[in-house]
Amino acid sequence: MSSAGPVAQPDADPVTGPVMIVGGSVAGYTVASRLRQHGFTAPITLIDPEGLPYERPPLSKQLLLGETGPEDLALAGTSWFTEHEVELVHARVESLRLGPAGAEHTLTLDDGAELTAATVVLATGATPISLGIEVDDDAPSANDPSADPRVLTLRHRDDVTALRQILDAAHHTGRPARIAVVGAGVLGAELASSLTELGAEVVLFAGPGIPASALFGRRIAARLHAQHTDHGVHVFPEYAGSVRLHSSSNTKPSSDPTSTGVEVLTLSGAAVPADAVISAIGISPNTWLAEEGGLELADGIIVDADQRASHPDVFAVGDVARHEQAPRRTEHWQHAIDTATTAAAVIAEATPPSPGPEWFWSDRYGVHVEAIGSLRAAAADHPATGYTVVHREDPAHPEKLATFVLDDAGLLVGAASIDDPLAVRAARRIIQRGLVVDPDQLADPEVSYKALAR
Repeated sequence: MSSAGPVAQPDADPVTGPVMIVGGSVAGYTVASRLRQHGFTAPITLIDPEGLPYERPPLSKQLLLGETGPEDLALAGTSWFTEHEVELVHARVESLRLGPAGAEHTLTLDDGAELTAATVVLATGATPISLGIEVDDDAPSANDPSADPRVLTLRHRDDVTALRQILDAAHHTGRPARIAVVGAGVLGAELASSLTELGAEVVLFAGPGIPASALFGRRIAARLHAQHTDHGVHVFPEYAGSVRLHSSSNTKPSSDPTSTGVEVLTLSGAAVPADAVISAIGISPNTWLAEEGGLELADGIIVDADQRASHPDVFAVGDVARHEQAPRRTEHWQHAIDTATTAAAVIAEATPPSPGPEWFWSDRYGVHVEAIGSLRAAAADHPATGYTVVHREDPAHPEKLATFVLDDAGLLVGAASIDDPLAVRAARRIIQRGLVVDPDQLADPEVSYKALAR
């Protein structure tokens, strides 16, 4: 793996040949749909082993709760692909051979078939980071502990099905399932909320401090974190070090006669029993194809402002892409849409949109939280040097809370809110217009957001 650095690009020729999109995420699908919207007429193929692209944000919420079905998550039906002449290939890409710029590039599928492309778009996403696993020598999963059905991640529809089966199995025994959730970021918090609503007993390994403070600002993050205890979640203020799986002949850890053989081991040495454990400690970008193609990598595929990788015929979008000047990758849904939209515009020789501030949302325990821009300066008890942090609280609506971060020039750089989406909507306009706002007015609930964003 090479280090990050400027992506040197020769002049790229207009794309007239086939485009192969690897990965049917929202990013991959958006590239295909935007290309057709731009009037791009060359063949487009989207390759993904799961078939029809689908939305992932509902996995930990609506799908887990049974409020929607797997088929409802599809971003488009088969008729859309037929109508827009986008070929959908149900397969896994095993290898990528890149030719010189402007030449054919070859993708080999898991059935041995080879496809050629003039342009390759990598929307390969990311894989959840697994927990370390200890397992009894005679356990059924001793040879492959990662395949044990009691050790889960949540990235695909099948993961939700597996989790629901564990919940149902415990329900049939007349007791709630005990689920350990490791990681209290956005995904871990949503899982804890949904599992609690489903009647499970949840143990949340959150680590010390207030999780997600850099995402939402410390005050909002603290209020959100307190919801877990309020809803009966057992919050463990320690990091989980590993998971121990017991053998089939000793399926119940001695410390708890009701669980089914899983123990989460903390760094301090505690062993916490559970029926299953879910890892929600982050994701790692899927870069194996890019590495095989010799692309520039550094915790993701390094891309320029056009989403072009270090080969002029290759683009990367979504979770797997990392802009060359960015300190870290971005993993939000809106980022996937934005990067895909940019790549499609560049391939179709249209004008790419101006990048907007990062935006994401989360729902848990019946509240809605949004954030835009950067809240890192509000992550601690005191604002970072050079920044002002403003909180807006309305006595008439105590359920609402908004946090704003201003830089030393008085420009808004980030905002987050609980049950107050107008705050973030106004913040987006203020950031994009470069308006200087008065901190006192931001804090005053009597001053309308509309007036601040004019």
